[in-house]
Amino acid sequence: MDRHGNVVKGTLTLQSVRLVVKKCCEEVGLDPKRYGAHSLRSGFCSQAAKAGKAEHQIMKQTRHKRSDSLHRYIKKANLFDDNAASGIGL
Repeated sequence: MDRHGNVVKGTLTLQSVRLVVKKCCEEVGLDPKRYGAHSLRSGFCSQAAKAGKAEHQIMKQTRHKRSDSLHRYIKKANLFDDNAASGIGL
């Protein structure tokens, strides 16, 4: 879609995605300086890992070439799973 709401042929540019993400952040009260187009990729990886999707499936979707790059996202997704402080009233 263009800035006037018209459907157009082609793909969105990275800049267009970035602007949409920042605008949506502003609309819901989040600091737009903290989010960008990469936030969508990061969020997808985190949610897919948390949902138990296989690493190769996530990498196929995100086009990660190296699993160690993907593991950084998965580590963030599972940060509070099986945490020593969980379940002890803290």
